[in-house]
Amino acid sequence: MGTLHFLTNINENFFKRENPQEQKPRFLYKTMPLENFLKTIKKGLWFAKPSEWTDPFEKRFYSARCFVNGENKIINPLKDRFLCCCMTSIGQSEAHWNIYSREQIGIQLKINREKFISFLEKLPQNYNFFIGKAEYQKQIEIEDPLFKNTFLGKNFNYQDNNDLVKLLLLKRKAFEYEEEVRFIIMNNKRKEYKQKGFAIKGAKIKFIETIDSIKISPQCPKETASFLKGYLKQILSNNIKINHNHLYDETERNRSIIIK
Repeated sequence: MGTLHFLTNINENFFKRENPQEQKPRFLYKTMPLENFLKTIKKGLWFAKPSEWTDPFEKRFYSARCFVNGENKIINPLKDRFLCCCMTSIGQSEAHWNIYSREQIGIQLKINREKFISFLEKLPQNYNFFIGKAEYQKQIEIEDPLFKNTFLGKNFNYQDNNDLVKLLLLKRKAFEYEEEVRFIIMNNKRKEYKQKGFAIKGAKIKFIETIDSIKISPQCPKETASFLKGYLKQILSNNIKINHNHLYDETERNRSIIIK
């Protein structure tokens, strides 16, 4: 079973309904190119090595040399021991479409938070999941010695996994619009992950069962989106709603302005 560890800036209530009697669930969102989504349907949710991230200030904690008392005595304790999957709590963002679609047709997954936590907990493998929100800081704060970092705290211990994994939450303020939530897998055997990552499909609960609805990117032409919608409905559960995002569609009210 998956074991969940909630880090200091998040707790299990984030994944629950605000009111137990409330019918409306809460959601997370993940946007990806169509090609990646088709792989997700077949193989499962992808967890990537942080060394594959494009931002050098984000993956520095995964690959940089580490110094203790001025000496480079230790191997980076994060190196090749963790994989990560990133989501967001923001449902509508042009920036997300533009960046995460990677100049392809983009697909946004609306994921039920409660179902997703159940998906992680009911995995047959003995995974350790660390869950936290990205912590956005100035670049100079991220470059400072770790004992000076206010998020990590003065008692930061690089030999403690709960402290160590917080390094993978640090990100520059330039990316604050993302509002990321990160799900980090630790290799319990302290062996290196040799591959770039791996996909998790699920057992008792499949990842695909956590998806409430799907949106096709607003940049996608209407005819293509209509065809794609029909195709996805054929291969997915009828319970998953599929729509074309209408971010750029003009409305009748937009064509007129009431001055007074």
